[in-house]
Amino acid sequence: MFKLLLGGRQATFVSSKEALQSFFAVEHGLLSPRTQSHTILRMIGCGASRTQKLYAFGTQELFPILDKRLAKRTLGDLTPGFADVLFNRLKRFANYNGSLRRSLTEPLYVVTNAILLGSRFSPDTYDDYMVFSGSLHPFSARPLWPFPSIRARKRLLGYISKYIEDLGTDKEDSLGTNLFEAFQKHNLTNEDGASLILVLTLTIHMNLFNVVFWLFAWLLADPSALAAVRDEIDKTVREEFGSIHGFLVNASPENLQPSSFALLHSAILEALRLSSLVIGIRDAERDIELKDGKRVIPIRKGELVVAVSWAAHRDEGLYPDGHRFIADRFVQNRDEDIVQNLSKSFFSFNGGKHPVS
Repeated sequence: MFKLLLGGRQATFVSSKEALQSFFAVEHGLLSPRTQSHTILRMIGCGASRTQKLYAFGTQELFPILDKRLAKRTLGDLTPGFADVLFNRLKRFANYNGSLRRSLTEPLYVVTNAILLGSRFSPDTYDDYMVFSGSLHPFSARPLWPFPSIRARKRLLGYISKYIEDLGTDKEDSLGTNLFEAFQKHNLTNEDGASLILVLTLTIHMNLFNVVFWLFAWLLADPSALAAVRDEIDKTVREEFGSIHGFLVNASPENLQPSSFALLHSAILEALRLSSLVIGIRDAERDIELKDGKRVIPIRKGELVVAVSWAAHRDEGLYPDGHRFIADRFVQNRDEDIVQNLSKSFFSFNGGKHPVS
């Protein structure tokens, strides 16, 4: 734990397992994501007045919509279509000689957007998205290379505004339709809606792309681990689904339990542990105290608290040889609920003690 001035404000950085657990256990509302959310909205070009309006809509309306659409009880309606469309999209890269990153992330980008936002969301936005997201500085509202980023952002917002306009004439059963109805209810313009959807796509894809790329990069660098993962997938698909077609038809959260893919699940968790770089920045709404082992960290109202999860993920006391990718590191925990297993803390997407895979 250490303190420093960040943008003129006192900031406390917490990175130990105990401090992070205390950070996420604080009563709801005491550590607000306002500063982090405002920074993201400024990155996409929102002025102060629009930022306040969109932040209020996001906290009060957007999260209930996302929870309803993406909750575990409804994911089963999305995963079969996702698996089938993703598999067919990946076929386009069978003889691809370009970058590994594109061959992995372009299908994910197109398919995730199509499943969540509907078929009207343009698949031709990938290049602009990658230019824009790749330029974003994590601690400021300015891109690292302004002009390409600003042009890409402008085109993205234009695409999304047109997408929202089209939703009004031909609605689909998608998250986009739910958002469109909420935008209308609260008199948000297409420009406002486009900004929120761009933030949503950034949230969905940014960390996912990084984790997926490094998962494959590390497996390709370890032929024995790659072969073991492939053997497990082939065996499970053959024995539990009959064929790849059966797998695609029956892909659902219930049929994709970690016990069926113990080594693959472990490799994903290991990639999350090492490559998840997102941090949580919160505003203290009043004086609070965080626990760090036997110490108490006093936080004053108005200060920032920054949770740095990657430091706990590399703690040699929790993860021996913690800077190495070890594909089967979590296999021994396949029968445990890692959410409740406090000896193996995960804070990959800053939502609590859980891995998101």
